[in-house]
Amino acid sequence: MKKKYFLGIDPGNYKIGIAVVDQNKQLVYKNILKNINILDPLYSIIEEYDIEEVAIGNGGNYKKIMGIVNVIKIARNNQKKRLEIYVVDEKNSSIEARKIFVDKEKNIFKKIISYFQSIFIPLDDYSAFVIICRFLSSKGFVKKQTKSI
Repeated sequence: MKKKYFLGIDPGNYKIGIAVVDQNKQLVYKNILKNINILDPLYSIIEEYDIEEVAIGNGGNYKKIMGIVNVIKIARNNQKKRLEIYVVDEKNSSIEARKIFVDKEKNIFKKIISYFQSIFIPLDDYSAFVIICRFLSSKGFVKKQTKSI
């Protein structure tokens, strides 16, 4: 059976977080892109992982990002490839992202340091991970711990 991958996008006004996971919610790829000229990087990621389902958070700049993903969808339809787009509620995704970022540490002191780091570094990629996991949970995919990041 071919492995299936899903793309989560956390749209922002200046940057977007992206996360690719497999059907077991295992993180395969994450990144933060500047919100300019994102068509090519998104297209490359969708093609590389042969993604058929994209979940976009409903915050900030989601209509623009949805338009860009729709352009990719049209291109894939012309190639006889499927691409479905879903909008997911991203309420509190930043809080969950921070928790995942901090919980990846085993030592309490490292957790404290990670917490303070999380205040100053962008976590849009982790928010994208939260968005795609919410989408997969709503579809009934296996629930896994997110500590594997």
